[in-house]
Amino acid sequence: MSNDTNYTIRIEGETGEIDRLLRFLEEKKTQYEAWQKKTEGLSPEERHKSFKATLKEYGLKRSADFVTWGFSVKERKDFIKKTKLVLGGWANENSQNNAISGEVGELAGLYRKFPDLEYSVEYNDEYSEGTCSPPDFEKEESDKSATTLDGVVMDLYEDGGEQTVKSCLDMDTKDYKCLDQDANIAERISKLEGRIDLTGLVELSEKDAKFFAKSPHVILSPEMEKVVARYRGKN
Repeated sequence: MSNDTNYTIRIEGETGEIDRLLRFLEEKKTQYEAWQKKTEGLSPEERHKSFKATLKEYGLKRSADFVTWGFSVKERKDFIKKTKLVLGGWANENSQNNAISGEVGELAGLYRKFPDLEYSVEYNDEYSEGTCSPPDFEKEESDKSATTLDGVVMDLYEDGGEQTVKSCLDMDTKDYKCLDQDANIAERISKLEGRIDLTGLVELSEKDAKFFAKSPHVILSPEMEKVVARYRGKN
């Protein structure tokens, strides 16, 4: 499973404080890159020892206050004594790496250092999208985040192979816009856990609509939702 996550970080506040934040991020990046260069070729044990010594040197307790993925300035708007800033960020947030999100991540550390600024953060990865809010900036999945029909297809590949997929889906329509009327794909989808994004569907049979009417997880387009709504609450 991929852990690559993209971030859009909006920060707003007094111009002088925004300038101090940008200087801090640049200094942090410079210090971290210098340490990386200095420890190239060292063993994992030697790097760990150097890392702990460096944290102590800078008076830091959390690794994310020193390690950085780096942020890019996407947009800056200056007003009278006030600035709106948009930063971009990316991280591979696996268990071995420091994260941008979460209570031990970079954003939480940034907030502790600059608590008077206003933060609005959006993220997206391969499987979900949502927001991160201070003070801990934990990922909060939005209602838009859902398993897509492509994700369901992958599950079917694992479950029964390519032939299962071909027998369950009309592969001749772009982006699976309709379901094979002779298969039980709608029944199988309706039983899956988690939200399933089927807004690409433009056609539903009565049989499929009845199955989807029983599932609270299926997300449909307004047009298809009208079709399904006829059967909600009915046996």
